[in-house]
Amino acid sequence: MGRKYPVKFMNRKKIVSRGKSGGRKPKSVTQCSTTTNASLACDDPSTLAFSQSQLHKENNTNTNWDESMELRQPTSLPEDDPYSSSDDLHLHFTDSNSDSDTDLEGVEASASERKLTRLHSPFIPDNNDFFVPILNSVLFQLISTLACPACKMSSLQLSTKYSGGLNNVIVIDCDLCGANIFNENSSSGGKVKDITLRTVVGMKECGITHAQISKFFSILGFNVPFHHKTFQDLSEKLNHAATNAAEECMNRAAVIVKGNLSSDNIPETSVSYDGTWHKRGFSSHTGVGVAIDIGTGFVLDTQTLSNFCLACEKGPRQDDERYISWRAAHQCQKNCSTTAGAMETEAASAIFHRSVASRGLMYTKMLCDGDAKAHERVKNVYGEHNQVVKEDCVNHISKRMFNALTKLKSENKATLNRKLTKCAIEKITNVYAANLKRSAPDVAQMRIDVQAGMLHMESTDDHPQHHLCPSGPLSWCFYNRASALEEEPRKHRPTFSSFVGKSLRPVVDRLTDETLLSRCSSMKTQNANECFNSTIWARCPKETFAKRSTVETAVALAVLNFNCGPRGILHVFREMKIPINSLLSLYLEKASGLRIKRSKCTQKKESKWARRQKKKNKLMKEDELEKREGVMYGAGEFNE
Repeated sequence: MGRKYPVKFMNRKKIVSRGKSGGRKPKSVTQCSTTTNASLACDDPSTLAFSQSQLHKENNTNTNWDESMELRQPTSLPEDDPYSSSDDLHLHFTDSNSDSDTDLEGVEASASERKLTRLHSPFIPDNNDFFVPILNSVLFQLISTLACPACKMSSLQLSTKYSGGLNNVIVIDCDLCGANIFNENSSSGGKVKDITLRTVVGMKECGITHAQISKFFSILGFNVPFHHKTFQDLSEKLNHAATNAAEECMNRAAVIVKGNLSSDNIPETSVSYDGTWHKRGFSSHTGVGVAIDIGTGFVLDTQTLSNFCLACEKGPRQDDERYISWRAAHQCQKNCSTTAGAMETEAASAIFHRSVASRGLMYTKMLCDGDAKAHERVKNVYGEHNQVVKEDCVNHISKRMFNALTKLKSENKATLNRKLTKCAIEKITNVYAANLKRSAPDVAQMRIDVQAGMLHMESTDDHPQHHLCPSGPLSWCFYNRASALEEEPRKHRPTFSSFVGKSLRPVVDRLTDETLLSRCSSMKTQNANECFNSTIWARCPKETFAKRSTVETAVALAVLNFNCGPRGILHVFREMKIPINSLLSLYLEKASGLRIKRSKCTQKKESKWARRQKKKNKLMKEDELEKREGVMYGAGEFNE
């Protein structure tokens, strides 16, 4: 069990208190006061938190609570802590369709659970066989103690003969009578044994190279499993099997998506599109474009592009006599001539152009991050009368605020270095993101609320600026709330000074442009794409070179895992005709259950609070260390 955070939550009906023991203590709240004299411990527009005395207060006044409002008490901090008005909202949102609000008695089905349930395919194990590693000398000793069935004497001798891959031919003879008792392969299968195919599938699923598996087997005392050319040949077979299985999986996902849509013509759906690269810094030779349905979370299509072929670079030239025969057998890995930056756009064009033919869908809404010209390329792919509408990921919009403030600080170190701390930047970003979410999809109100949040954080006792903050006893603004309750407001704890506020205004004005806000007013995110990208590169690490077919295999395996869960790998076993034993089936069943369990845990409010608190504490510690140590590192800063 992890650390328990003393967090209190409140909804319309219950308060659940979590102490160090982690137990639940439900307390009935029938009514909440709007005229109480208890102070409300909140001064941050990114949160609405009630003090403990307020939460336990009851009287006879009815309050009409807003269904979508979360009333929460964050982990308690010292009253004099400058960050006690902590950033309640993390930098990243989660989509409402994958993280719906529920009461605290249970958690609704997570995105993983919904996907794994819809695309669940039952696989009955083919056998109960399993492999047992055994020391060679122990095996020889065991055989020598057995009696020959022909002459009844303990004179059996065992010999092994390597036959490729991880397979050996096991021969048992009798020294006395010469009878051949046993002569079989150590693994089942055809020309390429099952154990060899399983090893290759496992390597690709875990992102292990031939050199790494050779070192691993050598450390265990096994023979090197196979030659690198054998590994390449088997990798090509796995590539075909995995891509076929992934294509079938995406077609099944498209059928489910179409079943959720009602249309007399070609069904129209919204997709989240993003690109990812095998190398960082826009120097990659290989890139992948991915389209994920927003409603269901299924991967609908992928496209892998490469502008480089290692064999073409090192193979014979055209004036070489070997060139013709080499060219006839060569499978070129290069399928585009664009730069790395243009691959996202090229992949989008391919995916959108074939959407009707391959999936029977029209992707009429495109959620993207705005980093590439992908939308401009596909805007009229379905005709000018049915243009693709562009929407922006709210997380990337929030990230622009964070990056802009970080850049502003680095460009003005002399004046902003200690006045605009990491914690302050994080809090400003969270306030910006929270106000976007609070007022969406009303673009005009979104702009007003963002400006209200900035003025609120700049306010002081001598110069309060709360005229744009919402009024009333339930306002997140402590100043206006105290006024509505006819109380004396507490002292201000400004996040930044008026001098810093003047520096921030151009950034805020740019990021509250109505056109920009209108594109993110749906509050959708690309969390699914970011998650899928990580599953690709877990199977094809960015640290080592990989040709296009290797990346395609990683993408196909990632699609099966993302759409079908851990059991998706069994589709590859069926394609390659590898028997499924009971141990594998049991492990994958447990892994699927663990994935669902973890996804439910991470979407609980307690888990979110713990992650936010951990991040905030980390930033506070870094700010404190930088303040105490001063500048300790800088390019060319200490060359005197």
